[in-house]
Amino acid sequence: MKKIFFFCLLFLPLFSVKASDNLYQIDLIVFTQNDATMNSENWPNTLKQPYLKNTINPDFNPILGLQKEANKLKQQDNYKIILHTSWKQNMTSKRYAKWIRIYGGQPYDAKGQMIQPDDNRIPTYWKLNGKIKISKSSFFDIYTDLYLTLPTPSSDNLIPLQTFIMQQHRRTKLNQLNYLDHPLFGVLIKISKSASKLTN
Repeated sequence: MKKIFFFCLLFLPLFSVKASDNLYQIDLIVFTQNDATMNSENWPNTLKQPYLKNTINPDFNPILGLQKEANKLKQQDNYKIILHTSWKQNMTSKRYAKWIRIYGGQPYDAKGQMIQPDDNRIPTYWKLNGKIKISKSSFFDIYTDLYLTLPTPSSDNLIPLQTFIMQQHRRTKLNQLNYLDHPLFGVLIKISKSASKLTN
């Protein structure tokens, strides 16, 4: 028993350091680009929802990174930020990495009508909905499955909404700012080392 106790005292600090060394901060901005592209291209007139089973909702950090990038986007009329957020997570290999739930922007009801801020109805659709997964090996791998849902000018849909999907993979390094592009929306994402512990 004494040997086990001595072992724990000896190696517990090493385990704590290792867990702390594996904690990272993710900074994310999702923004729409000029909606003129929506009318100029022949998009599939479909309304879809992302598959969100087994996604997790992290504790989003009120202290946001990418402030300089956000300010630049706000100064330009052809960009509009849907979501600016940050969270901390431990990194694992692709096999064990979890999908992070991402959503924001304008909510809609089941009929595709806007839900106002003072309305207590539960949204059926969000302007931005989906998930992001990040894994770590020699590099970091970012996977996006993001759905942008916008009002459609077409009268063919029973629900007047249309969905555009960004499914991408990006390999990146620590502290590297990444831009993931779609004709209608874009993503800025950065992975950096976290100085603080993950709280439960």
